[in-house]
Amino acid sequence: MHINRKQWNLEVLQDLFEARDIDLIMQVPLSDNVNVDSWFWCKEPTGFYSVKSSYRHLQELKGEWSLQLESELWRAPWKVKVPPKVLRIAWKAISGGLPTQYMYKFEK
Repeated sequence: MHINRKQWNLEVLQDLFEARDIDLIMQVPLSDNVNVDSWFWCKEPTGFYSVKSSYRHLQELKGEWSLQLESELWRAPWKVKVPPKVLRIAWKAISGGLPTQYMYKFEK
């Protein structure tokens, strides 16, 4: 697309697409407004993508995640009266940091 001229760049289209696709693309009307695009991850207040927020979003879609569940899950281990070493192991297990038989299934 020639942004300044607000028209499709036919040479580029011919390099990238077949004739039938070019005809369809050329029929798409171009906007008079020229705004700069930017990347924004709507599931994070900062707009930056993270694996954590993506995982949370996927769990929400499956109906397996809620803010209340998240809050309870991450606070629960710290309330237990056990040695710090046990807490670290529990934390690793909860956050997926310990190798388990379940995790090995997905690595293969």
